[in-house]
Amino acid sequence: MYLWGRLPEGLNDLEFAKRLVLKTGLALSPGQGFGPGGKGYVRLALVRPEEDLLRAAEILKTFLKEAYD
Repeated sequence: MYLWGRLPEGLNDLEFAKRLVLKTGLALSPGQGFGPGGKGYVRLALVRPEEDLLRAAEILKTFLKEAYD
């Protein structure tokens, strides 16, 4: 039901999540909200129809390329 993604070293999960939602409207959960072990990770909820999840993956891919390439 959830997918955890590890961010590259040095990226703050809370700041990453904020930037993502402000720029794209795509929201995910910063891992640190789930305790110290979640720091550096983000959590995506896989609770939408497949077409929505595929669109979200494209949005995330584009965001990562533009912001971190």
